[in-house]
Amino acid sequence: MVQASEFDCLIADVAAGSEDAIWELADTYTPYIIRAIRLSMPQKLRRRFDSEDIAQALWTSILVGH
Repeated sequence: MVQASEFDCLIADVAAGSEDAIWELADTYTPYIIRAIRLSMPQKLRRRFDSEDIAQALWTSILVGH
């Protein structure tokens, strides 16, 4: 029998509408998302755009579906 990972359980809780799970997901993974954004953006763009704003827009897009 295959056990679900913590991530899988968290995503299932998010899909079920758990607000606590949404906050846990964001708190846990936002630092990784910000790091990925910073590493992938050219230096010139990093001065013009805030990585945290981009991460927030990403979460909005994922959670609201826009």
